[in-house]
Amino acid sequence: MNVRARHVVNYFITFIDNFTGFGHVYLISHTSKALDYFIQYTNLIENKLSTKIKALRTDQGHEYLSE
Repeated sequence: MNVRARHVVNYFITFIDNFTGFGHVYLISHTSKALDYFIQYTNLIENKLSTKIKALRTDQGHEYLSE
């Protein structure tokens, strides 16, 4: 079943805290916006939990790397 969002959204990015299980899903229109959403998520976590992110783990997919 294909479901279209209201806005043209072709991608999503998820951020999951392995310690707490807290996660966020952002719907994005272009992969070039991934860094903006990571910064937004980082600010949310640092303000909510009063701590810094110590490590970032990826799947090594290189989808969000620039040239």
